[in-house]
Amino acid sequence: MAATTSDSLCYALILSSCFLVSAAVETIIANPGQSVILPCQIQVSEKTAVKAIEWTRPDLEEEYVLFYRDGQLDTDHQYPTFKNRVELKEEQVKDGDLSLNLKNVRISDTGTYECRVVQRRTNHRKRSILESDPINTTNLTVVEPDVKNITAKPGDTVILPCNVTRNTNIRVVEWSRDNKTLCFNRNPEINDLCRIDVDLLSFKDRVQLNHAWMAEGNMSLILKNVTIRDSGRYECRVDQSGTKHTKRQVRVEGPCISIVYLTLSDSGYKKAGGDKNTNPGVGVAVGVGVAFAFAVGAAALWLFYKNIKGQKHIPHSVTAGVHIYSPADVQPLPQGDQ
Repeated sequence: MAATTSDSLCYALILSSCFLVSAAVETIIANPGQSVILPCQIQVSEKTAVKAIEWTRPDLEEEYVLFYRDGQLDTDHQYPTFKNRVELKEEQVKDGDLSLNLKNVRISDTGTYECRVVQRRTNHRKRSILESDPINTTNLTVVEPDVKNITAKPGDTVILPCNVTRNTNIRVVEWSRDNKTLCFNRNPEINDLCRIDVDLLSFKDRVQLNHAWMAEGNMSLILKNVTIRDSGRYECRVDQSGTKHTKRQVRVEGPCISIVYLTLSDSGYKKAGGDKNTNPGVGVAVGVGVAFAFAVGAAALWLFYKNIKGQKHIPHSVTAGVHIYSPADVQPLPQGDQ
């Protein structure tokens, strides 16, 4: 009898569209052109088959993002920009998965999305088929990657910036260089370990995440003792889907949050025995110039010496104040007449 009473009460609640479901709030970040899944799930049974699903965005007023009823989409009052870009997986709806697949996202798609469901027949066509709170709320942010240019000198430690909204549910973080994994971390909430692609082992022990930073949404990468060969393009991506990555899988398909162009310059770089403000190329040029000047001067003196060797009298105007020294076996030339 107690079981029958309980079943009747539950069925009555269902007919009144009241569900004991805790509302969840998700935060998703995407780049323009990507497809995203806005999650929404309920428990279903034979007695609680889904009759209608509504996805809305409060700022769209009377028009909805998607309205699904009796196994088909109703587009009569659908907001125009979402037509042919949203869908549900019907086979998953039967299992209580009401997640919305939004394709080819745009900057204008940024907003708050709400999922509501009714498990009884309804004739409503417009927004708010349910007056109850949404089952799930998703904050979607569509952004272009943040692009930075950083210049450093060999030996420097640099920080490659990558920031996401705090409390974003980040499952995996990946930094890559030239499409190869530089740092892969599958548990940013637990550790700051980095897995590196075998082709980038020159970065081993030089790259590091900061666990305290990640707790605040800062996924920036620390790169130590940089070299000229470190110049290039670096990308930061995050995975919010909860996809189970295998041990060999170290690529993230999530949004690119940050792109950093790192340029290494040896200008002003201090070398052993040198001045940090001296450019090696300039030093070579000066050395060559000095050598050339010395050679020209020596040749001029030799010609002068050869020219005056046979003269008995050398004008004082030519030799005054000039002292010419020959090899050891040749005595200094006499000065001219006063």
